[in-house]
Amino acid sequence: MSRAGADVVVRVNQPLELCVRDFEAAISPAIKALLLPKVDSASHVRLLAELAERIEVAKGLPVGHNRFSILVETAEAFSRVDEIAKAHPCILAIGLGAEDFALSTSSVPEADILLYPKQRVAIAAHAAGILAMGIIGSVANFNNEAGIREAVSRSRRFGFSGSACIHLKVVPLLNEGFSPTDEEVGAAERVIAGFQEAKAQGRASITVDGKMIDCPIVERAERLLNLARRTRSLAAEAS
Repeated sequence: MSRAGADVVVRVNQPLELCVRDFEAAISPAIKALLLPKVDSASHVRLLAELAERIEVAKGLPVGHNRFSILVETAEAFSRVDEIAKAHPCILAIGLGAEDFALSTSSVPEADILLYPKQRVAIAAHAAGILAMGIIGSVANFNNEAGIREAVSRSRRFGFSGSACIHLKVVPLLNEGFSPTDEEVGAAERVIAGFQEAKAQGRASITVDGKMIDCPIVERAERLLNLARRTRSLAAEAS
């Protein structure tokens, strides 16, 4: 059940016969999304979306009530990541399952090795207009607090929006690391204020904190402030 205002996401099993049972049990007003492991194609997503819609209708829920967060975890699926990310409107987020992907590619799930596949999935997510989930590395070593902090900070710079984890002690590190800092908020506010002043004077670029500022940087600042407002609102609801 939901605690402190958090949305509930249920991870289902991958074998189809178990997935069907999980869908039937999990899809409900209390569940916001389903986490689908080992997605292998766009048609796989569409099949499960049809199943979800049928169950939603049978339970009197609006079609599309339960969104999908999907994991690409094999080399074969990775080759289709763009079409998977755009497979269905119900997809909310996509990520790369580090441990299974490393197994599939006979590699080691370390940050330098996962950098390309993780970034590739993040780019596919942004191209599809959905969230990029995960960290550049593995969350298996949940006792390495310093390592997780560093990985989260790096992953956010690469365009990731959040991550799942396997232990509750990692949750505060993820919440902190993926949230804008006070320093970032202050810098973004200065950028927007300076740009608005320049625009009123008929100029399209300015210098703020010793850096040239133009439209893409202003839009990035606006996005950061929107994220900061949302995260602070959620934190207030949870307190």
